[in-house]
Amino acid sequence: MRLHFLKNPFYLYIIAFATVIGLYLLRWSDLFPKLSTGLLLFFILTFIFSLICGKLFSYLRKPLFSANFFNKNDPIIVFGIFFCYALEFLYVGHVPLFTLSPSAKFMHFGGIPTFHVFLVTFTVFYSVVLFHKLISCFSKKNLLYFFLILIPPLLMVNRGMFIEIFFAALIVYIFSIQRLFFKKIIYVSIIVIGVFYGFALLGNARLQSDTTFHDKIAVPSERFKKNRIPDTFLWPYMYATSPLGNLQKAIDVAKPAYDFKAFFFLCICPDFISKRIYQHSNKLIGPRIAVSFTVSTMYYNAYLTMGYVGMVLLFTYQIILLFLIPLSLKTRNKYYVPVMSITCVTVILNTFTNMWFFSAISFPIFWGILAGLRENKKINRRKNDSYCVGQL
Repeated sequence: MRLHFLKNPFYLYIIAFATVIGLYLLRWSDLFPKLSTGLLLFFILTFIFSLICGKLFSYLRKPLFSANFFNKNDPIIVFGIFFCYALEFLYVGHVPLFTLSPSAKFMHFGGIPTFHVFLVTFTVFYSVVLFHKLISCFSKKNLLYFFLILIPPLLMVNRGMFIEIFFAALIVYIFSIQRLFFKKIIYVSIIVIGVFYGFALLGNARLQSDTTFHDKIAVPSERFKKNRIPDTFLWPYMYATSPLGNLQKAIDVAKPAYDFKAFFFLCICPDFISKRIYQHSNKLIGPRIAVSFTVSTMYYNAYLTMGYVGMVLLFTYQIILLFLIPLSLKTRNKYYVPVMSITCVTVILNTFTNMWFFSAISFPIFWGILAGLRENKKINRRKNDSYCVGQL
């Protein structure tokens, strides 16, 4: 099975949102409103345009795998990351993993203001780089450093970091292979299901749910109750589909403000900048299907600020980014695969919220481009580089 379509962010946009729509139509929760014709038509049109852009992207960028290998700076960088997190834990006065208890409410770990954003995003970026090195040349040393760098997200109980690193690593793996055989499909499917199950268990631990929590919050439908799927899997389903439900709820109930300034600072400008220069930088207060489900796809704020026009503008902005980001790096650049992997993950996670605005997810791309531009200069200075490059 050829895998080129899984290395193309435009195709992944189609796959991600089409999957969410398909799951949504299962109607496992009575919270979900019916999808409107206008919203379905919008997605159909964006799918068609993404398909055209995907074809053009495949022509401009062939799916190459540029290998990357262990170097003497890796242990220094990993140690530096651990040292920075130690400073953050000292600054806050606790380690979130060690404060989880049935009687304590989970609190988001903010670390050192401003510094925390840069540290978390660099950790995500370098985790993907280390996995890329592990795939390029497997060794116990590479495996050790990759697992070590996963410890800080665990200590912070940061599911978002785990999900981004996991999917980025999966895409790096896909970049490294030519064909996906049946046995590999089975292995990958088991791993993905296991990750989602662990995601749900961690969510339950964070929310301190009781035995009736699912019925109280998720409001499972009769269709769900008749199947034999464990209740724990209802949470991954709700997390995956409730954002679309919130978007549909906004379309059904809310009246767009048609405020371009608000649209720019709440949809385009990264949050770590907008919240410092725009007084209304907090999320817009819009209708939700339930108070427990707050995420609402990349298009929610775009609709509240500019209606369907805002959704089209945001989609256009994404199209521009998806061409500019990969074209900024040479395919032979050792950071090209990590950058493309994180970009693809950002597109996938846009089914939850606007990750281009949410810098904790999209900012690792900046670190990759920064390192990649420096690498571009090295490539330009030599005719024969030391990296293993092969077309898949």
